[in-house]
Amino acid sequence: TYTGSNQTATVAENEAYEVTVNAGGTNVGEYDVVLTLTDTKKYEWTTPDADDKAKVTLKFAITKASNEITVLTVADRTYGEQAAEPTATAKFGTPEFTYATSENGEYTATVPSAVGKYWVKATVEGTSNYDGASKTAQFEIKKAASAVTTAPAAKTLVYTGSAQELVTAGVTSDGTLKYKLGENGEWGETIPTATDAGDYKVYYKVVGDESHSDTAETE
Repeated sequence: TYTGSNQTATVAENEAYEVTVNAGGTNVGEYDVVLTLTDTKKYEWTTPDADDKAKVTLKFAITKASNEITVLTVADRTYGEQAAEPTATAKFGTPEFTYATSENGEYTATVPSAVGKYWVKATVEGTSNYDGASKTAQFEIKKAASAVTTAPAAKTLVYTGSAQELVTAGVTSDGTLKYKLGENGEWGETIPTATDAGDYKVYYKVVGDESHSDTAETE
């Protein structure tokens, strides 16, 4: 069977003949093994070669090998991180990688970048020497942590008789900033306001988008 290395036939010699050709080969196919009589006066072949009665040519065959991918690993990653190349080890050949959103889905060469669960397939195309092989594994792209680009800042205000915004607007590119007034207030995108003089506590947090997780609330 094909191994990727040169192989020769195993033929025992005796006093009647010796092995004079046994170069073998690497690829699938048939190779000559020639046995030559050591003493043509004492011995003869029953079915010698047509062109030389002292020789008989046998055929040594190398057959096609089965193949398998023994190892396939792929790491989970966080959104925005550079994709790490999967690693795979095949008995024969070099694996190529494709990706899909389900194990039995349509695989393409496009490396996914959005948050979600995916499948990678390592594939080796068959050749005349060995069969093709494939193996799949699942991995996940997880949400990245949200960040506040500009945090809301408390304002020092003077009573005017009208409602006034208590903090400056915060900024994030990872979702939506939400606020609430007081520990028991309701979350919303509108900056909290108050009219009367006093001390107020405003809480804020980022509600992440499809690629980012929520932050903890900050006072």
